[in-house]
Amino acid sequence: MIKCPNCGFDLNGDETKCPNCGYVLKSGGEMAPPPPQSNLDIPAPPADNSYNAGGRKKTIPFADTTISFFDGLFETIKLALFSPSEFFENYEFKTSIGNGILFALILSVISAVFSLIYNLIFRSSFTSMLARWGNIPAEQLQMQNAMGMFTGVMGLFLIPIGVLIGLFVMAGIYHLLLMAVNGAKNGFEATLNVVAYTSAVLVFSIIPFCGSTIAWIYRIVLNIMGLQRVHETTTGKASFAVLLPYLFCCLCFVIYIVFILGAVGLAAANSN
Repeated sequence: MIKCPNCGFDLNGDETKCPNCGYVLKSGGEMAPPPPQSNLDIPAPPADNSYNAGGRKKTIPFADTTISFFDGLFETIKLALFSPSEFFENYEFKTSIGNGILFALILSVISAVFSLIYNLIFRSSFTSMLARWGNIPAEQLQMQNAMGMFTGVMGLFLIPIGVLIGLFVMAGIYHLLLMAVNGAKNGFEATLNVVAYTSAVLVFSIIPFCGSTIAWIYRIVLNIMGLQRVHETTTGKASFAVLLPYLFCCLCFVIYIVFILGAVGLAAANSN
């Protein structure tokens, strides 16, 4: 029993053409070579080469070694800020944490530099006003400005330590809370990468006065969106993991204020 090379139909061996598809066989039942594939039959390669073999998710631009460093940085910031749904849905976060940490470090340094610049400008303006209308000697104000500048510059060197501690603590809390509600489908690396790449919001620090507030609010939104998509869980579980630490801090602050007011009231009552 032989088969038609074109459609796989079982043949007796004496046919001159396949009764199933009409493919012409060589004389004597020999098989003719299979027909060449047309270009239409050959699957085209994916249009976006950032997809890996097997249809896996795209490589985050900042972690993609095929593009330049700054192009990857700017493209990642743009995706995180303006296309977060596509970013968290289509890109691979279940990967090593090194690139995510480096991304967060770069954005944190940029944010700190702008904050330092604005702080120095504000201090300079405030010092001029005090020197003109106040009774504080100009030399004393200049010394205070110099100390403030020195402290700010030295603080830049401590940023990597603070960023590393902050990333691991924040990601650890989020991941534990997700695990508590059975919402952590993927590993801790995915959670930490979400937290690291949402540092893209720190570019809002270039906006004086309100930039930090905008960044803080938008980062909460992005963390909820990122954890929900990367861990393939519900928005409620992701919101629980992200918002509970803030609610706990607010509760502690309220308790602290009540305690201070109670202590002041008790002291006032005893003095009377």
